[in-house]
Amino acid sequence: MNGSAVEEGNEPGLPRWGYGAHDGPAVWGELSQEYALCAVGRHQSPVDLRDPTPAPSPGLVFGYQPMPVGIVHNGHTVEVESTNENWIEVEGERYELIQFHFHTPSEHTIAGRSLDMEIHLVHRNGNGALAVVGVLVRRGREHPVLDVLARVLPNP
Repeated sequence: MNGSAVEEGNEPGLPRWGYGAHDGPAVWGELSQEYALCAVGRHQSPVDLRDPTPAPSPGLVFGYQPMPVGIVHNGHTVEVESTNENWIEVEGERYELIQFHFHTPSEHTIAGRSLDMEIHLVHRNGNGALAVVGVLVRRGREHPVLDVLARVLPNP
């Protein structure tokens, strides 16, 4: 694994957003006109999962293998950039893994409660459409892959 850390911030000219009381999801829509949809939209992150109902799988196939990565701190989270050697297939359409990143605590909630961490695996198809797999994580046993990443993560 090769890891390089680069700091990046919000887009120039836009107010800084985050996850605290003064800059978190509850106020994103008030921070700027460019963020207004965050206050009125109904189909965007973060999502509070309430009374989930099991549903059939959308035909999701994973094609992941070990890879070299680059690590970037973008001002909001740590991203691990992929070498595009990994992919998922959704209903027969292939999406290449472009990066994954972490949220602590989780960005999404279950019945209003955050989990310890959330991993977003971000994929893109040939037309530029994105498919994101979210993994909610609870603190528990050590994990060999996360342990390796923790040793090379940049300090924000």
